[in-house]
Amino acid sequence: MHFGCFVSKAVAAIVAAVIVGVAGLAYYAFSRPFGSVDVPMVFPGVTARFEAWLDFGGERYWLVTNTPLGSAERQLWSNWGPATRSNFYRTPDDWLVVLGGGGAAEMVDLTNATARQEQRRSSVTQTDSRSWTYLGAVDYSPSDAAPGYRFFPPSERQECFAMFGAGSSPYRHQYQAEGRCL
Repeated sequence: MHFGCFVSKAVAAIVAAVIVGVAGLAYYAFSRPFGSVDVPMVFPGVTARFEAWLDFGGERYWLVTNTPLGSAERQLWSNWGPATRSNFYRTPDDWLVVLGGGGAAEMVDLTNATARQEQRRSSVTQTDSRSWTYLGAVDYSPSDAAPGYRFFPPSERQECFAMFGAGSSPYRHQYQAEGRCL
């Protein structure tokens, strides 16, 4: 009976160690991005970073901006499969726009990015994307020596906005594609 109690305590200790180890790995996996890419900016004193985080069933994307006034984080969207590309644009009135697959869009006013109640663009200004400047794209690149997300300037990735059957977007009509962008 005494030996059985010892074995039970040893098994319980091993099980506890395994649970703590798995919990530690899960915390580590979900507490930091597995992909982080600096996006070159043309705004003075402004930096932007695209982050990919593990999510149950896929990935979620974030945009982290730093300005002379402070920093802000915006959740972009969740990747549901083929939508790994994010296009970056500058508007004439200093907004940063990120367009993703299936029509996802996020806009950040870089002159007031840290305001708690950031003003949304008017529908007229929001949809007039003809004057936007394409800065490049962040995409997953499996063929590089180090696979992962990276920034591609316009000279390496032509502008393309994949809809993946979601219909159409009010932005950049001439660059929308039904399937994956290359």
